[in-house]
Amino acid sequence: MSMTYYRDLRNAIKQFMLIDLLLPTMVLVTACGSSAKVDQSTDTARRKADRVATVGSVPRAPGVGAAAAPSVPLSALVDSLRRLPGEFTRSPARVWLFSGDDAVFNTLFDRGDSAVVALVDCIDRSDLAVATLAGKRVAFGVLCATALQRIASATEYEDAGDWAGVILPTATPLQLKEAKKEWKKVVAKRAYQML
Repeated sequence: MSMTYYRDLRNAIKQFMLIDLLLPTMVLVTACGSSAKVDQSTDTARRKADRVATVGSVPRAPGVGAAAAPSVPLSALVDSLRRLPGEFTRSPARVWLFSGDDAVFNTLFDRGDSAVVALVDCIDRSDLAVATLAGKRVAFGVLCATALQRIASATEYEDAGDWAGVILPTATPLQLKEAKKEWKKVVAKRAYQML
């Protein structure tokens, strides 16, 4: 196989944002054919996937949504959360999970601090989103909070216990308003970290 083949292959894989996960395995299978090296490469890819898929305790999809990042206005990205289909469910470990597509969360992550500010601004929105919990639509603010909690962490506050800034899919309009107040304080102090 020529170097052009590998360069074209790498470019194609980059388009799907899986270069770090797939290329080592594919190159070793094609070039070496050694099962020991393939197993080692597969283990490395799995570890990378696990590290990328979970940052701290917040699930994060592999790759980033760079494709839409600069061309779509931030306000449109945030508003797209309202139309994001998905279901909130609770895992056996009693952790809330969201089944919707992670692409918009990843694109918001790429926008950094401005996305954090925009998401904090919409946390108190009580108009309904498309996403559901037990078949009932959740508040748009819940999706804003879900996106926020996937891209930023106010660890100092979150670890303190019953902090009002942590929003569950079951949040009431009053809880959404309280959470917005708490997050505004965090943003004003820049007391959060991007995940």
